[in-house]
Amino acid sequence: MAASKAVKNDICRRYREAKYPDRQIQILAELNSMSKVEVIGILTGNGEKIQRRTVNQLHKKMETLKKKIAAAEEEYKENAANADYSKYNRLDRLDEEIKRYERQYREIKEALSTDKKEGWEERLWQDLQ
Repeated sequence: MAASKAVKNDICRRYREAKYPDRQIQILAELNSMSKVEVIGILTGNGEKIQRRTVNQLHKKMETLKKKIAAAEEEYKENAANADYSKYNRLDRLDEEIKRYERQYREIKEALSTDKKEGWEERLWQDLQ
């Protein structure tokens, strides 16, 4: 879902005013019918500073997704090599699972790198030191 400029500005304003920014990301996601990753992408894209804990959680989720993708791809290869008709349904499910994990991974990566051109991550680490 592509958010309008007004919605993006409202999300940023509410995030800045929040007493508990980490909790506010989830609240904003629910209020705007979008994922937490989309909210974080909007925030970083508009120059908002995200708490290090949130960034670390996203990096951990990316690592978990990488492992899940690798495991699903391995199982897919094993099943494809020994394919008979009964395994085709499992191959289709694995293929969908891999695509879902890859999409989640790309969304997180995009959210974290939205403002990279302007040195967002570097500024974040400097601010935290």
